[in-house]
Amino acid sequence: MSVVSQPAYRVLHVFGQLRRGGPAQALAGIVKHSDATKFRHMAISLLPADARACGQIEIEGAEVLASPTPVQLRRAVVQADILQVHFWNNPAIHAFMASDLPPVRTLVWCHINGLHVPQIISRSVIGFADKIAVTSRATLQLPAFRALHSDQCDVISASTDFSRLRGLTFAPHDEFNVGYIGRVHFAKLHPEFVRMCADVSLPSARFIVCGDGGAHRELQRQAIALNMDQQFVLEGYVADVRSVLGRLDVFGYPLCRDNSTTSELVLQEAMYVGVPPVVLPYGGAAELVQDGVTGLVAPSEAAYGPAIESLYRDPQLRRRLGENAAREIRAQFGADKTAAKFSALYNELMRRPKREKSPLHRVGLNNGASRLLESLDGQQDDLKIALTSKDDRALARAEDRIATSPEMLIDIILQYRFYFPSDPYLRLWTGLIMQQRGRPALAASEFVASIRLGNTTKRVHAYLAESRRQAGGSRNAASGARDFDQREIDSARGGI
Repeated sequence: MSVVSQPAYRVLHVFGQLRRGGPAQALAGIVKHSDATKFRHMAISLLPADARACGQIEIEGAEVLASPTPVQLRRAVVQADILQVHFWNNPAIHAFMASDLPPVRTLVWCHINGLHVPQIISRSVIGFADKIAVTSRATLQLPAFRALHSDQCDVISASTDFSRLRGLTFAPHDEFNVGYIGRVHFAKLHPEFVRMCADVSLPSARFIVCGDGGAHRELQRQAIALNMDQQFVLEGYVADVRSVLGRLDVFGYPLCRDNSTTSELVLQEAMYVGVPPVVLPYGGAAELVQDGVTGLVAPSEAAYGPAIESLYRDPQLRRRLGENAAREIRAQFGADKTAAKFSALYNELMRRPKREKSPLHRVGLNNGASRLLESLDGQQDDLKIALTSKDDRALARAEDRIATSPEMLIDIILQYRFYFPSDPYLRLWTGLIMQQRGRPALAASEFVASIRLGNTTKRVHAYLAESRRQAGGSRNAASGARDFDQREIDSARGGI
């Protein structure tokens, strides 16, 4: 008697945007280590995707579709047995979860800790999921998560396929190399990064910085100002991290306060090969490193430089921390372990029926500023005042503070501005940010767009007049006659 095999369950992974980095790398590892006879994976990037990130997933056997049409997206959701949403605050992913979805089994995997605005995990996101998986135990302490039943939430750390580090050799060198690999962007990297490196009083110290981001020019400027330009090496994105890790003595990974990081795959990789890390006590990096056991957690920015110096002066400590780090990471992490946990979770979800989804958001599809505020669970007072107050003085004070917002909030405001280009508030706020950053022509273009989209307040006209004055007084130079593209705005963001 012949045995009819059970068709593989179809798992649809939806990203706001697939980029090079941790989430794409983690999914590639899950696909590689999943049982292909039981699970078939497909990844969708709602926004245009990075080709290397897509290739990284496709080579492991998953189909990848970027910028799908509405018909393609709905067909993929209908055909999926399980919808896995890879979540961080992104306008495209919020819009997707607010759309009219067919019945589906939904798993939300949070790639942020959710502890700080703007990268929070709202109550509506939790309610959207049949099952939610977080990558940090710190997330479980949030009030909304403490209210969940234990069977509603799992902790599954992201990890990578460490086989990509095979063949790494450590190259002899005379310098003391401290390396950073990751997003070169002050929404993640500490804004005092260069100054903290300058505090390392070692003539042989050299700082190797690798990764994408908008802060390269600002880092170079700061390095020159501090006479560090000969010690600072900015290498951009590096596809093969072995070529960098093999030159390092220490992995210097100082992230900004209130960052949203969790599993930090590149930090796992550095520790896996025995490069001892020095981190600050913020976010997922501090959660991953055991101070004095698998690396050093500097208690403050001022302690970062001395911590690196201590590893230079004590090679035995450096070796011991590196060996401990490698042992700990190999025992706890790896794409095979992550894939096994998700396989069990997929099987659990398949015992449940598909269900209808309630709309994630209450506001209209094109109301971008309100969508942004809802994504923050109303936890940003200045944006709330700017949207709802009728008090001109309160509005002016709120807009002044929006112009000087923290880098992470600026980053998310600009993401929403590009996703909702017809929202007058988002155009106004972008203009305020550009004006504050010394880009009056860009600011004027945004103010003109805000006015054309219905913002007729006296304040926006005053902002526009000031931007034109700063731009040299020429109406043609800052007329707003054309819209600026994202590349120009990104270059204006400077240190972000």
